Amino acid sequence: MSIFSGWFGPSRSKGANKVSFKQKSKLSSKEIEDLLWSISSLDKKQRDLVKSELLKQLDGGGITKYEYENVILDLNRRRVELGLSSIDIKNLKKVIYQ
Repeated sequence: MSIFSGWFGPSRSKGANKVSFKQKSKLSSKEIEDLLWSISSLDKKQRDLVKSELLKQLDGGGITKYEYENVILDLNRRRVELGLSSIDIKNLKKVIYQ
């Protein structure tokens, strides 16, 4: 816990749980948010962009591994236009194989 956590709350990156599809067949919106906070290469703008794209696929039960893969493939195709690096995409893909 950092000195600032008393003022601003606990750090999201330190408190974020490792989220993966090995644990579950679908991820909820909260788990998606935790997942994106655990990827240090993403800045706030990129994190919000990826979250927005993933939440478009969210149904009542969550987002499946297949839906996640399709979103990441689409983001990879448009990564330069969206301001994502190859490292960002690589880190997003790691979730599938963790």
